[in-house]
Amino acid sequence: MPQPASSRCRMKKRTDPRPTTTSIYPNQNVLLKQIFDRVPARKILCVALDFAKEKHMALCCDGNGEILKDPFPVHNSTQGVEFLCEQALASARRRKISKCNIFFGGEDEASYVANFTAALRAREFLVLRVNAYDAKESRQNRIASTDLLDLLGIAHTLLSRRAQNTAPFAGLLKIVVFIGLVAPAKASLNSGLQNQQKMRR
Repeated sequence: MPQPASSRCRMKKRTDPRPTTTSIYPNQNVLLKQIFDRVPARKILCVALDFAKEKHMALCCDGNGEILKDPFPVHNSTQGVEFLCEQALASARRRKISKCNIFFGGEDEASYVANFTAALRAREFLVLRVNAYDAKESRQNRIASTDLLDLLGIAHTLLSRRAQNTAPFAGLLKIVVFIGLVAPAKASLNSGLQNQQKMRR
């Protein structure tokens, strides 16, 4: 006898596999996830940076991707860092965004931007780096390349939480991981040595 449709649906539901992931953003950056978890996206400021030897380009948007400040040039200098921070904080004030919810990010850092990003971190800003390939794939046009398209690709990648931490955050995370791996091994070694000493007695 054929089973009622409702019964067949119930049986099908029992055999459907459960989803293996809980987010559409795999491999999320931990620090970015914490920011997005604690405040609404409109209360987040993302500053995308397209690095260059002499003059970078920057763009400010909120966590939803709404552009708050169109692309503008920033000199690769101490004065440029000051100017960039002023612009970012001004955009944040207009939207009542806290400094702790502001982050900067650009493609893999070259040696000529090391001092620039270090100066941003010294001002207690979160600075991230994105993979150049990911940023290119996130561009609206993968063939053409303009300042705006490049910045939009970087911003999109950052808002997708696909980014790497830069020092000192990366170093701190490595230390945490190292301690997490070494501590259990050290405890096990100490326990083994104590057992050996007891057996010798």
